[in-house]
Amino acid sequence: MDVLFFEYDDFALRYMSNTFQHCNMDFSPLPLISKDLAKNIKTPITLFAAEKDIIFTGKKMIKRAAQILPSLEEAVLLEGSKHVPNASDFKKIESSIIDKV
Repeated sequence: MDVLFFEYDDFALRYMSNTFQHCNMDFSPLPLISKDLAKNIKTPITLFAAEKDIIFTGKKMIKRAAQILPSLEEAVLLEGSKHVPNASDFKKIESSIIDKV
């Protein structure tokens, strides 16, 4: 839990415990989109990346996204954040989304 969560509560602990015990999790590597396919994406993209994400390292994800996504409008690095951000980072993400609407 400490690897995935910046902070977690009893609900998160119970939820993740049940998930790992009762779901068939697929941990195979995720496919990467090619630069040729990515250039077809026209939707404006805002990327939120967690600096200490064990699955998608934030700085690496932002660097790759900037190289292959022509419609990337903004990339936000959540400093110190893990795969599941803390409440403060969730508020930043929420505010950013609401401000764009």
